[in-house]
Amino acid sequence: ETPCFYEELKEYGCRFHFVRKRKENYLGNRKDIKELLSNNKYDIVHCHMNSLSYSTVILIASKMGIPVIVHSHNSGNLQGIVSQTLHRLNSYRLLHKNVYRVAVSKEAGDWMFGRDSDYKIIKNVPNAEKVSVETVKKLLKHKNSVQCFMSCGNIYIILEEYEKILQEQMKITN
Repeated sequence: ETPCFYEELKEYGCRFHFVRKRKENYLGNRKDIKELLSNNKYDIVHCHMNSLSYSTVILIASKMGIPVIVHSHNSGNLQGIVSQTLHRLNSYRLLHKNVYRVAVSKEAGDWMFGRDSDYKIIKNVPNAEKVSVETVKKLLKHKNSVQCFMSCGNIYIILEEYEKILQEQMKITN
């Protein structure tokens, strides 16, 4: 199954890498992520998260020395004891990782990272109606040397904030 705007984004030079689903093959999923990060030169890994119940990408990228942005999009409501336990465990583990923390709101940041954690708030597409296809095309052309994950709807915010985040992250890791 292909993601939204797959063909259109491919036309602009975006590359897609598919990994095995963790629910179907957890070890295969880990192996695919390791290979993807090892075989490509990424400046940064940007993870859009609703919870920390799955943190494999964060942990692998951190271990490999790749700067990581964890972007919280949720303020709670995890279903199931396993997901809740994994979220709490990974939230604690994240405190000890060199990651840049971003949230769409104070509630999302407090829930994902903890009330006393340091994170930046970047709201979800506050002026989505002002972002045209032409704007996105221009951004992709100007930022085409940057390999980063961009989700539909948040692309212009990520690119707008990317340089500042990368500079701050590089100061931390160097």
